[in-house]
Amino acid sequence: MSARRRRPAKPLAAEYVEGRLTLTPDGARLASGSHDHTVVLWDLADGVLNSYLSAVNNRMNEVMKTLSVVATILLPLTFIASIYGMNFENMPELGWQWGYFGILGAMAALALGLVVFFRLRKWF
Repeated sequence: MSARRRRPAKPLAAEYVEGRLTLTPDGARLASGSHDHTVVLWDLADGVLNSYLSAVNNRMNEVMKTLSVVATILLPLTFIASIYGMNFENMPELGWQWGYFGILGAMAALALGLVVFFRLRKWF
């Protein structure tokens, strides 16, 4: 098989359309139609690829939105836990009888409040 026959159809047909390639009358008819068909096929394949990439991008955006909401809920809880994890002696609520359960309740209320807020906005 010659090198010319193994070349892709689109550049070969384009050479004929541009006048850089001479063919027999039957070959010219086939090359002209071949160029049109290959252009249509390339455009169709490009459209399918763009549709697929768009669907993948939309799915990734949904995942990123979910991860952002989860991080937003956990961030204040981590901050509160880190404050009380410093082992300071002069924190008045450490001496309270219900201080531990009060902070746990505040953290639970904050997390629940954020979940409700995001649910109402239909973000989560």
